[in-house]
Amino acid sequence: MNQIIKRQKVNLSILRINRSQLLAKGNSIVSKMLNSSYFNGATARINNAKAALDELKTAHVDVMGGGRKKFATAREKRRVVETLLTGLGFIVEEIANRPANIGISANVIIRAAGMSPKKFTPRQKQTFAVKRGNTSGSVVLTGSTVKHASHQWQYSSTPGKAKTWVDVPASLQSKITIKGLTRATKYYFRHRMIQRRNRITRWEGPVSIIVA
Repeated sequence: MNQIIKRQKVNLSILRINRSQLLAKGNSIVSKMLNSSYFNGATARINNAKAALDELKTAHVDVMGGGRKKFATAREKRRVVETLLTGLGFIVEEIANRPANIGISANVIIRAAGMSPKKFTPRQKQTFAVKRGNTSGSVVLTGSTVKHASHQWQYSSTPGKAKTWVDVPASLQSKITIKGLTRATKYYFRHRMIQRRNRITRWEGPVSIIVA
């Protein structure tokens, strides 16, 4: 048995649109997130973005009168909005890929936030594979192969509880075998990489499998 999963990501596309378009898109995102039960735990962050959008709207109106100071203020307000909306994108992505939401399409959750799922080209797709090992109680994990990166691995039988994730020793190899797992038990596994300049990727997975 070999399972492969692709973590669904969010495509915000907010950096190359004008101020009016950003206000429209940002307010749509905020409104939809506030009205969706998927994001009840992020209300404070959503309201922060809403307040920033209100401030940007005021600055957008003020800048019509011209003046360097008003343009500088509008640029700064825009930067704040972009940062907060990007943060909301990360929240939506994390919620969409939670093990507890495995029965719901990640794309459904992302669109409920007024955002778009990111489209992957074959080169962009990162896969994380899990299969049963050759010996009882063992599982083979395979992550994406990337130069100059180390790999971190975790597993849990109750992935909805953060403290139950068990760390597996990090490796330079993109393929490892975990032994000593309990037979006939469903485990969840995830993987991430530490790349150059200590850049840590997001977790791939979780991928579940029943250990033989």
